[in-house]
Amino acid sequence: MHQYKEFCRLRDYRKPGVEVPHHTEAEAFALAVQCKAGHTEASQRKKNPTTKGIK
Repeated sequence: MHQYKEFCRLRDYRKPGVEVPHHTEAEAFALAVQCKAGHTEASQRKKNPTTKGIK
């Protein structure tokens, strides 16, 4: 459900006063899915106790 909300946010070009989008609806959805996956991976890395102290 969160992916669909992000997709809608990225394609809200139909609202008055919003400029023409730089991405098609399919591209916007793909970006939303990639962003969501990227945030999940980053948060999992932060919680991994085996990487503490490694620079």
